[in-house]
Amino acid sequence: MKPNKMEENIIYRIKKNIFSAENGSVEDFDYKKSWGFYQTFVRNKNCTVKILGLEKEKELSLQFHKKRDELWILITGKIIVYRGDSPKNDSISEKLNSIKNLSEKIISPGDSVFIKRNMMHSASNLSEEGSVILEISFGNADENDIVRVYEKNKTNLDNIPNNISIKELIDYLKIKKNNHY
Repeated sequence: MKPNKMEENIIYRIKKNIFSAENGSVEDFDYKKSWGFYQTFVRNKNCTVKILGLEKEKELSLQFHKKRDELWILITGKIIVYRGDSPKNDSISEKLNSIKNLSEKIISPGDSVFIKRNMMHSASNLSEEGSVILEISFGNADENDIVRVYEKNKTNLDNIPNNISIKELIDYLKIKKNNHY
């Protein structure tokens, strides 16, 4: 599959400005996702470096990790980052209360956000062109260490519509008159 304009731009900048493919420092993991893509450059036990490409009107799943902290630095675009306490258990009511209490922060290129282990988090793209995030993970960045709490069109939270964005879900939960789930 041919890369789109955003992916070509990022790959060019990475290979020319940030990393040198000639010296073998680039591991070529390139994953296409429903929200965009990610490419892993360095993966080890202490630190993993990735580029996340978040396409127009897309969002990452709402998730947390038990084995790693993450530092996100926005390279291009504009995103809204959602963060908060992860659910204490797997019950629907606990998940909904945690989602309802998420904080929101809009970040621009050069801004950063630190995400601690067990902190529920996500990001939604606000840019017309797509957004690019440099993600640096501290700890064991195993892809199996993703605990998904909500993912649009995939997660069933009882009578809550599953085809809405995280922002719409938060707003829905906040305006719901009866706070008993």
